[in-house]
Amino acid sequence: MAHPVAEQMESYAIYLIINIGNNSSTKWGFSLPQNVRNNQLIKMALTLNGLYRERNFVRFFRLFKKLPLLLKFAAHWNIPHVLR
Repeated sequence: MAHPVAEQMESYAIYLIINIGNNSSTKWGFSLPQNVRNNQLIKMALTLNGLYRERNFVRFFRLFKKLPLLLKFAAHWNIPHVLR
C-alpha cells in the first residue's frame, strides 16, 4: 500500500467507527500496514472499537469526547446501541 494521505486516513477511521463492533471491519483495521495503524485517527478508531466490544462505556465516552468532529458524527450513529 502506498503512503495514504490524511484524507484517506480519516476515511479509514470513519469506516472503522461507523462499523464499530463489526468483526470484519475490526479485522480489516488490524490488517492495515503498521504505518497506517500508527496514525492517531486510526488508533483512536481501533481503541473505540475495543472499548465498545468490552462494553467499557466510561472509557468509550471519554475517548469519544476527544474525537475530531467528523469522527464524532460517525460515532453518533452507534450511540443508541451503546446506551442499550
